[in-house]
Amino acid sequence: GVAALAVGLFWRGGFLSHAPRDDSSMSLADLLAAAEPGFAGAESQWHFRFPDDHGAHPEFRSETWHLTGALSDESASVYGFQLTFIRLGLAPAPPQRRSAWASSQVYGALFALTDVTGGTFESFQRVSRAALGLAGAQEQPVRLWVEDWLLEATGTDGFRLQAGAADLRLALSLTGIKPAFLQGDLEQRPGLAQRGQGGFHSYLMPRLDARGVLRIADEERPVSGTAWLDRAWGEIPVAGGPLSFNRLTLQLDDGRDLMCLVLRRRAGGGTPIPSCVMIAADGSARRFGRRQVRMEPTGEWRSPLDGTRYPVRWRILIPDQELELAVVPLVDDQELDFAFRAWSGAVSVEGVAGAVTVTGRGQLELTGYALAPESSG
Repeated sequence: GVAALAVGLFWRGGFLSHAPRDDSSMSLADLLAAAEPGFAGAESQWHFRFPDDHGAHPEFRSETWHLTGALSDESASVYGFQLTFIRLGLAPAPPQRRSAWASSQVYGALFALTDVTGGTFESFQRVSRAALGLAGAQEQPVRLWVEDWLLEATGTDGFRLQAGAADLRLALSLTGIKPAFLQGDLEQRPGLAQRGQGGFHSYLMPRLDARGVLRIADEERPVSGTAWLDRAWGEIPVAGGPLSFNRLTLQLDDGRDLMCLVLRRRAGGGTPIPSCVMIAADGSARRFGRRQVRMEPTGEWRSPLDGTRYPVRWRILIPDQELELAVVPLVDDQELDFAFRAWSGAVSVEGVAGAVTVTGRGQLELTGYALAPESSG
């Protein structure tokens, strides 16, 4: 359900662990605890409006935009990317102080690129107050940014993004192939009201056409492919607690998109609980529960940092669809190592649907396997 989407997205809160508030360093949990009361709740129904809902909702405490995708260039080299923005409200009203640094909002962003041909994975993060133009959001046009990383809506189903570092820059235009999908109720069509689930509102755009330019060093490479957007705002859970997850978002070449999740206990024990949502080419969707889907790890990768074992290869079975898929990482080492440790990277898919061969690309996210690194102060 929608709670699964939350678990799948918001472990990224860890990279805000050094977000400044006044002159001290505070964890995300500290920032949330220190936030003033008075933020809006997500218990009532929400009538989605696009492109407005692509933008920020500062009346709510926290918010995320999470983009992943698969790209290729003119020489058939393959890349995977992820770009995540997080907004955290410290107070429901603008600050009363006159200081130019005063702000009631903190923004964080993470960008990662997998170069399959080169066998490399690079990741970067940024955190800033919404002050002095360093980070923020605007309504017209819908736009958010952290320094020079940005995401801008170009209509009800289109976006423009840019992110990168000195020798690595990505700029893309995205156009929706399928309509926005409301996680909260599989019976509702996009645009209808949704009741908040677990304290937040959410939707996803499971298939976006992506076209743009990737610059590596001094070389610009035209790229194209597909992307996936997850969105949520409200009282977003902070990573931690006894449960963790394995999450897959897959775009199959037959037009179907699949989001699968396995909830498990961090300490081991118990039976992991799998579930999947399949979105057909026409945008209709169906959910498969724990008795209708099997997800089995088939191979591991060991982190060179401390030997942490991540199950990076998977087998997915949905008998009702006669679907059997094998999921393999495009590069084994796609471990994120910031204020949190997790494996989050691009994967390929091969399998069968009945007697028909199925292929595709997607994203695998594995959390709760490694301990957080020591704080750098």
